[in-house]
Amino acid sequence: MHKDVRRDMSQGLADLKKGLPLLQQHCPEFGAGLCTFVSEYPGTIAGDLDALSGFDAYQRWQGGMRGIAGRAQRGRVRRTFTIQTGRATGMDTEYRKRVHAIRHRTEGLMYPYWHAHAYLSDDGSQVQAIGLVKTEELFSWVYQREKAGYVFQRIPAGRETFLAVSWDFYKHSGLYFFEYVAVAEKALVS
Repeated sequence: MHKDVRRDMSQGLADLKKGLPLLQQHCPEFGAGLCTFVSEYPGTIAGDLDALSGFDAYQRWQGGMRGIAGRAQRGRVRRTFTIQTGRATGMDTEYRKRVHAIRHRTEGLMYPYWHAHAYLSDDGSQVQAIGLVKTEELFSWVYQREKAGYVFQRIPAGRETFLAVSWDFYKHSGLYFFEYVAVAEKALVS
């Protein structure tokens, strides 16, 4: 892995670690269960949970565990969920892997229960906003919208491409959505 990619991933993980406690405090559905980041435990199991199932963390919850996929960005709060849809290497993308796992969930394929996206200040010192959805609902909804002809914005980022889902647009789906906004010190649930 290139050192710049490793640095960005490390920064993103550190930033996400700042966001999850806020969800634990302000989102009853997320709950206060202990969160463990899989990248902190290098090895085959952690690598598989990350690369194959999209787990960035898992949470101990009600005698079991649930997976968490997360992304964190610094700078402007864009209020979008971004989903990787293209890679220069041609390897499977986040989008393809999650849709495949959701389609085959009755066969036991794993995917994170939660999907979170945090936005932090430029220096990473303050979490400004976090959006939280259920992974299955988000990816199924995006898939169905695209099948119906809706074209989501695609954002190139280096050698990858991301699909952007506006939080405001997603809120109108009627599916689970939670938003924490630090500036207003309030949380919004739809």
